[in-house]
Amino acid sequence: MDSRGRFRINPILSSDSEDETGNIIATRAIIETPIDPVSPVNRDRRVMEHNITITETTDSEKGTGNKEKEIYRWKNTNQTNWKRNKELEKKRKCLPFTFKFIKTGKFLAAKLPKSPKCSQNCRQKCSEKFTQNEREKLCKSYWSIQDFKLQNEFLLKRIIIKPVQTTKKSEPIEKQRSSSREYGFYKNKTVYERVCKNYFMSTLCISTGQGVDAWCIYKKWIIVADKRLQTKLLENRYKRSKELDKKKSGEDESYLCVTMDLQSLLQIPSTADSLMYYSRKLNLYNLSIYEFKPPQNDAHCMIWTEINGKRGSVEIASAIHLWIKNLLEVLTHVTIYSDTCSGQNRNRYIAAFLLYLVHTHETIKVLEQKYLESGHSFMEVDSMHSAIEKEKMYTDTYSIIDWKGIMLRARSKRQNKNVTPYNVTELSYQDMIDVKALASKIIKNKTTAENGEKVCWLNIKYLRYEKELPGFIKYRYDYDGPYNLLNTLCKPGRPTRRTPNSEMPTINTEDLPRAYKQCLPITKQKKKDLLQLCKKNIIPKELHGWYESLLCSKEDQGPSRSTDSSEVDE
Repeated sequence: MDSRGRFRINPILSSDSEDETGNIIATRAIIETPIDPVSPVNRDRRVMEHNITITETTDSEKGTGNKEKEIYRWKNTNQTNWKRNKELEKKRKCLPFTFKFIKTGKFLAAKLPKSPKCSQNCRQKCSEKFTQNEREKLCKSYWSIQDFKLQNEFLLKRIIIKPVQTTKKSEPIEKQRSSSREYGFYKNKTVYERVCKNYFMSTLCISTGQGVDAWCIYKKWIIVADKRLQTKLLENRYKRSKELDKKKSGEDESYLCVTMDLQSLLQIPSTADSLMYYSRKLNLYNLSIYEFKPPQNDAHCMIWTEINGKRGSVEIASAIHLWIKNLLEVLTHVTIYSDTCSGQNRNRYIAAFLLYLVHTHETIKVLEQKYLESGHSFMEVDSMHSAIEKEKMYTDTYSIIDWKGIMLRARSKRQNKNVTPYNVTELSYQDMIDVKALASKIIKNKTTAENGEKVCWLNIKYLRYEKELPGFIKYRYDYDGPYNLLNTLCKPGRPTRRTPNSEMPTINTEDLPRAYKQCLPITKQKKKDLLQLCKKNIIPKELHGWYESLLCSKEDQGPSRSTDSSEVDE
């Protein structure tokens, strides 16, 4: 309202649109009401009270006063007129096109079939099956497809996946091809004519990465998903097999199922002192064995230090030997579950020892080894390691006696009052059996099964030794299915003078070859650090004499290897 009290008209250009020359062709005029300074809120109500109307006028209405023109705020876009889409349409029609919208601005030739590189000696005789016009139609039909996924489907319908007919037995199973591909086109929409890969790619004018291997992304995804599914199914079969064995172990007095695992490295001494962190210490090994025999469910800790042994198949076999000697006479069938460590559990040395053990033991008739799937190796025996580490948390250890006390106190009776403490057995160097020398006397054949197939030890999931089959090992690559038979005494076929059929050698327990003649030495640097801890009275004085009596090597050979590479079977 002006000074005279009249309403003023204020034109607001809120929805102006311009023509190609830039002239304004529409305006909007709004008649405003005086604003009440006291109550600035209910503006819409005041507009209704004063009967205010909003009108829209155009230049055409000013000129004629009768014609009405429809005005839009936004223009409708036509994407077909975009330069990018126009060039893509030329590409789909197999015409020359350019990508000016790309920084390079290249001019690209039309998508037409290229001359194939396959020679006239091609086994498929591709050049005789299709004419040049037919090849151009095939190329145009492929590039006319706008969706990338539909292009891949076009390729999938013309590429046939087949299983490999011939494989190289010398190559491991992991490196062998699981399938092969055949390429071809449909002639007259019905007849499938096979062509070579080079002819297929040159006809469609595609590269290896663009077409043939691009659709393989989908195939690789299927393979990965299939492997995950196979791993999951294998894990379920392992769990089902173990649950059945656990149930059988609780019901059958003559059957025993156990899980076995080597605990992570323990150290002597072990305290919270800061100097201890930077000092070299003695290694302590613990092979834990958990039995499924309710209600006690006995558990065993077979321990030894690095001066009495290492952590390979020699020590694992020796620990099993001491444990199995103390089993009840009523047991005739024992199943051992363990991980797939090739240097400790799954190799020909352990196989030779168990083959000898079932042959010489008085009561046991069947021994079985079942291996977990790699990456899914959780077992009940792991609870023993957790309990030992929990008990050690607030206890200092200076000798193997301290570790024995921790292991004896580690088992809790909170859930089961009938359980007994862990049975702790210490091994010395005199208990270590040279299973490598034993294997050289027993196993003459480790590579060829009775059916002529090559034995892949790293893929075995199940080993079975029977007293009724001396010298033979039953094995399979899954937890279910038929067994394969391996004659360890000689290779299959006609016996010769060099490899005659022989019987299982008779070796008494007293005559078993021993792995070590004396305690193993430690390195100079390790003994120096241990004596330094004694000098600073971090280690109690009553143990100084034992640490000083430890043998050390004449030359520092560095840290000893945990496993011997020769123990790994392929």
